[in-house]
Amino acid sequence: IQVIGYDDNNFARMHTPALSTIRQDKRLIAELCAKYLFELIQQPNAPRKQTIIKVPVTLMIRESCP
Repeated sequence: IQVIGYDDNNFARMHTPALSTIRQDKRLIAELCAKYLFELIQQPNAPRKQTIIKVPVTLMIRESCP
């Protein structure tokens, strides 16, 4: 059995065996959210279109997935 987690929190690295996980760029996600929020505040009545933003992730292979 191979186990994988998501979010690469401290538990993933400290657990035995170390948990393989998906690492996401939390800082980039926060920056994109803040940018979008500021746009909403500055132009509350502007027409909005649905936008999908894909933020790349990294697979961190550790001991749980040899």
